[in-house]
This record gives sequence, C-alpha cells and structure tokens, in this order.
Amino acid sequence: MQHFSSAPPPHFSTAVYIPEVWRYCNPDSIPPELALLAQAGRELHVELIVDTQRPEMLNGSIVGAATEIICFRQMSPAAMRVTENLLRDTGNEFDPAQLRALPLGSFVGFNRLSGASLSGKIF
Repeated sequence: MQHFSSAPPPHFSTAVYIPEVWRYCNPDSIPPELALLAQAGRELHVELIVDTQRPEMLNGSIVGAATEIICFRQMSPAAMRVTENLLRDTGNEFDPAQLRALPLGSFVGFNRLSGASLSGKIF
C-alpha cells in the first residue's frame, strides 16, 4: 500500500513576499496568519520574505524568525539598534559606520545561522 502526503515534497518551496511588512503588524500585535508564516513557514516549505524601512516597527515573531538580513544604508538610530540586536551572538560583526556609509544601491547581507556575510551592489 502506498501512502501519499498532502504536504509538498521537501525540495519544493513557495515564497511569500510582503513589502513594508510593518504596515501589517507592530511590536505588540500581529495577524495570526502572518505569525504562522513567520514561525512555522519553513516546516510548511514556505519561505517568508519581508522588507521594511522601519525595522523597529516589526513584531518579534518576524524578527526572531529571520535567518538572513540584508541591509541597505541605515541612518536611523532605532533601525541601527534593531540590526545590532539581530546580529548579537550570531558571529556577524556589526559596524554601524559601514551601514551609514553604504552608497545607494549597495547592501550588506548577514546570515544569522552561519555568521557569514556578503556585500554587493544591485544598482
């Protein structure tokens, strides 16, 4: 007898992209569906990709589940504090001066699991 699962095969992933995700949550509340994506998405083979210019406005469910962080130029002290907190104890070196000095279109990416980083320019 052969059993079939309704779950997608492990190699299959669906990506959900939410621009300016702070519009849909705040530090104190988050819609249950968004919390589920952030907290259990990997188990469901769903990759959650979000962007924000206001990281200080994000809910802990999203921030805590982030495995990679890609930063463009940051000037806000509040955004810098969030980035520093996200990278604490990850093996990544946080340099606020580097993020403030990034030219437009340049980025620094951080992997919170491996401690690796990558920089580049998209335009």
